[in-house]
Amino acid sequence: MPALKAGLQTRDDVIMPVVMHAIQHLLHHVPQCGLKLVPYYRAVLPSLAMYVNREPAQSPYDDAEAGTARLDEQKSINTVVANTLQIIAQTGGKGNFKHIKRYLPTYEFVN
Repeated sequence: MPALKAGLQTRDDVIMPVVMHAIQHLLHHVPQCGLKLVPYYRAVLPSLAMYVNREPAQSPYDDAEAGTARLDEQKSINTVVANTLQIIAQTGGKGNFKHIKRYLPTYEFVN
């Protein structure tokens, strides 16, 4: 868990998707991982808050091609974070959504 937490805290656009995919892999392939992750929500979820319900913004100083690439990258990160949160919500057990809402009040689970 310390390595995942450290990766999330970087908030780096290259590292975040890698960490999200690692969490997704754990949740899909390790039995009961979702339930065992609940005590670590305090470490994991705040790092994801900046990506929830956020529209990517293009800088007025970007040229068109670089700005489009940056927007696509940001949309990709937002999608990976949304997918990870959905898997966390599905695998965390009863009352899990309440715990997620504590750290991400604007999060809406789509089933």
